[in-house]
Amino acid sequence: MQWDMEELRRKSMEMEWKLNSKEDEKLRTELKKGSTNQEKDMALQELDATRKQLEDLSKRYRDMEAKSKADIKFLAKEFKTLKISETELKQELSKLAKEKSEIEKLLREDREMGEQKKNARKKLLHDCRVLHNRLQECSLNLSAEEDDDFVVNSSQDDVLNMLTTSEDQIGHLVAEVQLLAKDDKTAASDGGDDDLRNMVANIFADNAKLRKQVNTLMRRALQTGVVPRDNDEASQRKTNHLER
Repeated sequence: MQWDMEELRRKSMEMEWKLNSKEDEKLRTELKKGSTNQEKDMALQELDATRKQLEDLSKRYRDMEAKSKADIKFLAKEFKTLKISETELKQELSKLAKEKSEIEKLLREDREMGEQKKNARKKLLHDCRVLHNRLQECSLNLSAEEDDDFVVNSSQDDVLNMLTTSEDQIGHLVAEVQLLAKDDKTAASDGGDDDLRNMVANIFADNAKLRKQVNTLMRRALQTGVVPRDNDEASQRKTNHLER
């Protein structure tokens, strides 16, 4: 486009130069030779044609220059629009990258929380098994023999000591059950797991209290004489047991 404009400008200058040269030449020729009217008419026609061509070239030049300015203005506007679009795209890309990072973080935290819940449930199950076994051990020595043979074969002091030991074990067990119930404050678990942990702890605590009450009743029975306490009565009971 720039080349076309320069070419038109060059042609315009050439035509103008030719026109001026022809006018000067014709004037000199007319003065020297006395040209005829026909030659003058032809010269005028050629001059008019040259002027018209010059005007056409000038008009084309102005049109092309105006179009060039309009194109430059349009391209400048498009460039500005593209620049704005590029900035907006960068901002959107940055926003999407940030959202992706946050989502990945949430997913990672969710996986970690799920793993912590799984481990917490495993620990709860293990603790329940341990507490259950220890609860069974609390009454093992008192129910190892059938038909109250542990009373027959043991003195009152031995039985009372066994009851005391059992009660101590139950006391320690109740304390551990209370710790189990408090673990839900630090364990990564939801409300359902907390409720389950508390319920299991309450069941163990109630069971332990019942066993302790049974021990208390047996202690009272021994102390009040409901259960034979001297060796003679114990021997007689053992004999009767063998005879049966």
